[in-house]
Amino acid sequence: MGLIGSTGPAAAYLRPPAKQYEWRLSGALVVERLPTLTREKHEVEVAMEEMQDRVAQMTHIIPPHELTEDLERKELEKMYAEQEGVESTEEEFVPAPRKTEDDESGNVHSTNRALDQSLYLLVKRAGRDGEYAWQFPQQTWLQGETMRETAERALEEVCGEDLSMHVLGNAPIGHVEYEHEPREREVAFVYEGDAIDDAAALAEMQEQQSEAEKNSAPYDATKVFFYHALYMVGDVQPNPDFADDYMWATRDQLRELLPSNTLAVAEDMLMDSQYY
Repeated sequence: MGLIGSTGPAAAYLRPPAKQYEWRLSGALVVERLPTLTREKHEVEVAMEEMQDRVAQMTHIIPPHELTEDLERKELEKMYAEQEGVESTEEEFVPAPRKTEDDESGNVHSTNRALDQSLYLLVKRAGRDGEYAWQFPQQTWLQGETMRETAERALEEVCGEDLSMHVLGNAPIGHVEYEHEPREREVAFVYEGDAIDDAAALAEMQEQQSEAEKNSAPYDATKVFFYHALYMVGDVQPNPDFADDYMWATRDQLRELLPSNTLAVAEDMLMDSQYY
């Protein structure tokens, strides 16, 4: 597949095609689980805070009466707590660990991991391996749908009906264009462009296709429009007709798994976790 063009918030460019294409239009939903913890501080931030604390200690002088009042307040709080049988509030607070059991086990199907980063839903296309195996949930546009409706239908058909999410706006956050391999142009209505040579099998497949797909022309290239959604609650139940597997991927995992043309757009479309 050759990249023709792409758009995103920071890359508003599109190279005009050198020839006229018969386009297949697709909608994809980028589902993001937002961080639930603040990220760990960078060593530069830690060093800066330590320096500011040292400066404050050297320059700030606490008057004696403030020290006395503070000690008296703590003694009174302790006395009242003992009288009422309440545990002392002076005990040190112990926060929950930043790493979860799913972090330790490497469970990429869980959203209860990498809590200080965003996670993005990826699906592994049925029967596919290699560079183009993993993608955001997507489906082909059908006549009468808005592109947002196509993206929402893609999530439901590929990942099940249990997911609850909030789509951000009616406009796509970016798109990618790619040219098909020659074998993908032979039959337009076969899912993902896989050609069928057997006449009987082809006739049976034609009967199963929707009217919109039957009337479409052979495709030379595809445009995929991406919509952004925030994960709310629910579990992924992948449809085996469309997906062999799924995962909630970090930004680093997106860079490892997404094809280069989609990754180039995703880098522009999505805010990096370092900004949260």
